[in-house]
Amino acid sequence: MAIRATATTSGREYARLPALREASREARGVKKDAALAGLRAIVERFADPDAAEAFVLRLRWPEGVRCPRADCGSGDVVRMRRRHKWRCRDCSRQFSAKVDTIFEDSPIGFDKWLPAIWVLLDPKHAVSSCELAKMLHITQKTAWSMLRRLRSAMDTQAFADALRERRRLSR
Repeated sequence: MAIRATATTSGREYARLPALREASREARGVKKDAALAGLRAIVERFADPDAAEAFVLRLRWPEGVRCPRADCGSGDVVRMRRRHKWRCRDCSRQFSAKVDTIFEDSPIGFDKWLPAIWVLLDPKHAVSSCELAKMLHITQKTAWSMLRRLRSAMDTQAFADALRERRRLSR
């Protein structure tokens, strides 16, 4: 069928095909550039690990850091110097912003996790671990592990409920 369509195309339409192909390539390039510009903005915003962690802390504990243990929950916590951890004064346990999340036991900082989440949730295109590795300047194995964790978290009922609630509130 492709041969017939090409054979029946008039000379004028056939002459426009290279121009249409070029315009299509340019349009795709613009979209890709816009997506990359958004990624650059996210990466620049969270380039500092402390800024990225502060963002996650504001999302996780809007009223201030609290002990994540279910039986404690105290707000009497102390930031430990030189470490990204807190110590609860009531139960004397140490914890970080990653505890009880998908980021727990991950040596990867929030400065890499947050752009990865942005890329994964971009509805315009899917991303592979190779592409993510190039974008964030990490190894492909690390990118694959991050995507696996993020996709498994997205499959949970809690994520679906939170997304449904977010959509309801945005209306």
